[in-house]
Amino acid sequence: MKALIVGLDPALLDVAPDPNDDVTSKRVRAAMDDAVASLEAAGIEGSLFLLAGPTETTLIDLEAALRQRQPDAVMIGAGVRLDPELSWFFERMVNLVVAVTPNARLCFNESPEAMATAVRRVLPTAAGNAGHQSDETL
Repeated sequence: MKALIVGLDPALLDVAPDPNDDVTSKRVRAAMDDAVASLEAAGIEGSLFLLAGPTETTLIDLEAALRQRQPDAVMIGAGVRLDPELSWFFERMVNLVVAVTPNARLCFNESPEAMATAVRRVLPTAAGNAGHQSDETL
């Protein structure tokens, strides 16, 4: 099983930091690396794709990564999903994932530390996980 974790490059988080937000580039990058290590320990080949920003070039690069890696699960991070100004980019990403890897399961994290958990939710055979839904309910 293979999983691709897709998220904004954590370096972009420090461009205009919010003093009331504890989501820092260091925290997010550490969580990404921890997620890959956790997935690897569970027998899932995990890899990262860091988005350089909401551009056409980034989408072309993501398409190449999807074609090369052919993941069973694609986790799209909250940095892209929760920013209203990036809704258009998130939609393009989801449609790209569906078009290029139609059998891949999409998943989404609730916090930087929940990336591996999100992947495990959608890969029911991963490390004996029974998953939350069977294929019949999807």
